[in-house]
Amino acid sequence: MMSGWWIISERNEVTKERIFCALFLYMNGVMLMMLTDAQKYLVLREKRGLITHGMMGWSRNMNYVGEMMLYGSFGVLTQRWEYWFVLSYIWAIIFVIRMKIKDYSLSKKDGWDRYYKETWMLFPKLFNSAPASFLVYGASGALGWFTYHNGGIETTLKQLFN
Repeated sequence: MMSGWWIISERNEVTKERIFCALFLYMNGVMLMMLTDAQKYLVLREKRGLITHGMMGWSRNMNYVGEMMLYGSFGVLTQRWEYWFVLSYIWAIIFVIRMKIKDYSLSKKDGWDRYYKETWMLFPKLFNSAPASFLVYGASGALGWFTYHNGGIETTLKQLFN
């Protein structure tokens, strides 16, 4: 992709906060991808079947969450809508199709009905409760939106605590 070119060629000021957010997303995205793939490899090596614990017990596609975080970190640094447009297309079309195919394949395994009810397709179902998960994700999104439009983390904290 053009993210590397946009990051180094643009004259945009990349703040320390933006670099921190990008590094946080990148490192945690790689960690999620690697942990999920390692768990899948090691568990399936010992016993074939549906994996309903560990990383797979929170989300049916935790590796996609990690991949979205990884490439989203580049978007944080590029600061260009074109990059987000391409990512959104890939996530909305290609990822969803592949997740549906995976769900169809998993639906043939024993324990699918229970596993389907206990997990979400993409994001982790926190506390095994949909309302609690929506509350946490909504509050996190609102806080992120407020912080971004308020001038960043440092400015927001100064306004809140002064």
